[in-house]
Amino acid sequence: MRVLQIGAGPTGVCLFNQLYSELEKRNPALEYVIVDSRKPGTGLAFGTHYKNHLINLPASIMSINPNNPLEFVEWRAKNQSLWWEASINYEQAWSDFPPRKLFGMYVGHQLQNALDNAMHAELINASVTCVTPIRSGGKFIVEFDNGTNELFDKVIICIGHAPKAPLLSNTSKKLFHSPYQDMDIPGDATVGIIGTRLTAIDAVLALQENGHTGKIIMASRAGKLPKIIAEHSGYDSSAFLTALLDEQTQTLESILALHKKELDIVTNHRIDWNGFGQTDATQAEELDQELKSCSQCNHLWQSVLLASYTIVDKLWTKLSTEDKATFMTKYHGPWMTYLAAFPAFSAARILQLMECQQLQIFSNLRGIEATDLSFDIYHGQNNCLSVDYLIDGRGVGYEEADLKQLPLLKNMLANGSITTHSLGGISINTLTYQALSSRRSEVTGLFIVGDLTKGEFLATTDVVRNVMHSVAAASAILSRDQ
Repeated sequence: MRVLQIGAGPTGVCLFNQLYSELEKRNPALEYVIVDSRKPGTGLAFGTHYKNHLINLPASIMSINPNNPLEFVEWRAKNQSLWWEASINYEQAWSDFPPRKLFGMYVGHQLQNALDNAMHAELINASVTCVTPIRSGGKFIVEFDNGTNELFDKVIICIGHAPKAPLLSNTSKKLFHSPYQDMDIPGDATVGIIGTRLTAIDAVLALQENGHTGKIIMASRAGKLPKIIAEHSGYDSSAFLTALLDEQTQTLESILALHKKELDIVTNHRIDWNGFGQTDATQAEELDQELKSCSQCNHLWQSVLLASYTIVDKLWTKLSTEDKATFMTKYHGPWMTYLAAFPAFSAARILQLMECQQLQIFSNLRGIEATDLSFDIYHGQNNCLSVDYLIDGRGVGYEEADLKQLPLLKNMLANGSITTHSLGGISINTLTYQALSSRRSEVTGLFIVGDLTKGEFLATTDVVRNVMHSVAAASAILSRDQ
């Protein structure tokens, strides 16, 4: 049996570790091929070379081993020579939120260890451009970027994040589609960043690490920075989670009501729901207040959101299609602002840039236009900001136009072997993780795991949830191999 796994990021490595040994026992003639064009273990976010790009969850839970949540922490302690060679700052490496580069090294190291003990597995540095099911034969024709075609019995796609469709058709060297690429920007240039969440913050931190002294402008529709992740202790979520799961008729309204009730309890009714999200403070004042609040352990509201996040996929599957659509249009943005938080160390750097007025943040983004030598950012009531360079900091994409930026997905959408989900990503059978074709029929032997399943599960962006999905997907794949 020939198995092709496309993707060797954290989700892919976890899946391989869960799947390979059992498949090898059942199939003496197994041939397991992993294909990835990137450096193994890195994916998009963990391939960054910037030291100021930190993981956004505590190291103590960032493990790709579902049986050992401390594996990354233990690996870090045992492999200091590896990260010393990579010139990773000692203090940063030992912090609760170490550089993402270090986590990428851990994932790559774990994959290599697994491959060293996998006689019938190999890793190929290449790209797959199309997968086509053979209807009568139960196999797949796989096309590679070098023009060769091969046959496989099973194909697993776990390629991580898809990029956003380009902001502009402009191909100027002054427009950067990601903050994770090399950016040749003069230090005194005025730089615009589209977005104000985690990816946009990474863009600012990359500029700062490069010694940038020019003005930096961030702009988005909401103009809101993410919240800061704080240390939490003493919160017992068991009763809250039980109440959420025990709801007989699960609706978006009932879930919101239970969250509001729990938040009122843990904050002693300090949240003003009528004026929620409204403040007279400047962005810098608001960020400064939040840093102080974190240091005083006044972030218990975050514990509530993090608790419900552990079961969000179960809650999501219980909602009606209408409720899901309402959540995505009305609540998803604020939810991500409060849930997808960033470390205090990074927040302090952002605040420093704001206080010296090097960094400014604008809301009500209306549009962007490229001129001969610069870019115009329109916001508010016909206000215009002109910048020399532009960085796309909007994050990852889930719409059809976004998915088609990847040749593999573009070609598979064209041949009908996969179809988009109305709420983002690719449609699958959530019990088997098998793709649904354009005719909405299950494609036997074609599995999709990870962030491409956003519309089906909602929670697919972080390592912890994707480890859970990898375990579930491996179980589903093995159950169909019996």
